[in-house]
Amino acid sequence: MNTKASSLPVIILLTLLLWSCFPVPALAQEPASQAVAAESGAIADVEARLGELEQRLNELQADVDGIVAPGSTLPRLLSKRIALVRANSKLAIGRLAGQPGQKVLPLLDRYQQLVRRLDRLETPPEHRPRADGLSSFNRTLQTGTGSISGFVIDDATGLPLSGVKVQAGSAYTNTNGEGKYLLTGLTPGTNWTVHALPSLPYAHEVYREVRCTDLYCEGLGTPVTVAANSLTGGINFSLVKYGSITGRVVDLQSGLGIPDVELTAYKGSRSVWVRTDSTGGYSLPRLIPGTYKLVAEHSLYVDELYLDIPFENGSDRSSGTDVVVESGSQLTIDLDLTVAGSISGLVTEAATGNAVSGTVYLLNGQGYAIESRPIDSNGRYTLTGLNEGDYYVQVEPSRPFQTQLYSEIVCQFACKLAAGILIQDTHGSRQKR
Repeated sequence: MNTKASSLPVIILLTLLLWSCFPVPALAQEPASQAVAAESGAIADVEARLGELEQRLNELQADVDGIVAPGSTLPRLLSKRIALVRANSKLAIGRLAGQPGQKVLPLLDRYQQLVRRLDRLETPPEHRPRADGLSSFNRTLQTGTGSISGFVIDDATGLPLSGVKVQAGSAYTNTNGEGKYLLTGLTPGTNWTVHALPSLPYAHEVYREVRCTDLYCEGLGTPVTVAANSLTGGINFSLVKYGSITGRVVDLQSGLGIPDVELTAYKGSRSVWVRTDSTGGYSLPRLIPGTYKLVAEHSLYVDELYLDIPFENGSDRSSGTDVVVESGSQLTIDLDLTVAGSISGLVTEAATGNAVSGTVYLLNGQGYAIESRPIDSNGRYTLTGLNEGDYYVQVEPSRPFQTQLYSEIVCQFACKLAAGILIQDTHGSRQKR
């Protein structure tokens, strides 16, 4: 991973003009055709932005639904993505100022739906049924004469596994020395979900070949139907062992361990995450065998998609290096992170020098917010965790002040990036251009 030499810190000063004291000059009247075109363009732009944000929200919803997190708190990476969709939705709807009400109302409805969905995402996701629980296919056991049988073996060796608990509804049994089991007394005509519940190091499994952790299963499985006075055989299980990923996350320049880094391992739509300890060490245990993508996140460092790919919130993970976890494998993956850049500044009233409250947004070249921070009580803000690149800074102050784009470009309805000044950020520095 390459880095650039740090530059001397430069504090960016944003000075706001109190326009109630300095009236804005009246704008020249546009010809009717130009006004209609401008109106149509603004509406179309907001429609397009909302469409993109709705798509981002759909992807975010899938990631939130797939997270398997300790406790009830969402990982920082997902919380930040939720905040950015919210910020960009607010910026998009702000472009509707001055547009006709009949065209604005449908877009406001879409915006409100986005906000409601974002609010729901703030609630920790409900996990799928636990491996030792009963899925929607299960019924309360009733007296009956149907039976289910099969074998339980080790997927890698093919050898039978004895003493493995197999369960359907409230009926259960253990495999014998040959790995065979027999469940009896099952209600005829009922769809049964059959679970194999072995001890560690084996993963739980739902028939057919749906692997599980202690917290979730990767599907509902295939239901098994039994008939009266008959045996349904061949309901077999090939069990795999959990794998694990362990390692250490260090600062690229100093080599020192970084505590409190979030490591997230993604397997399709599912993910599991942990935080590094005080030495930068981490362990992702009990991983179902398969192919994973690994992401490291820390507020003071550039987020990384393994191996050595800078990762922005919501970025495509497909470009990351595959981490293949096999049955029983214990992988070691160490990561080194680059100190991120930051942009800070002071927002004050020009006439008095008093601090002004509000929100500061960091925009990319397409006008999307990639970071936002509230202005503190002293008028200061700091945008951290930035990858190397060029950015625009927009401030949305409290009333009666007007939105501005750095440097001192007052935005009439929507900010035009071409009028702003690009701020170049290099790793570990704060620099303006």
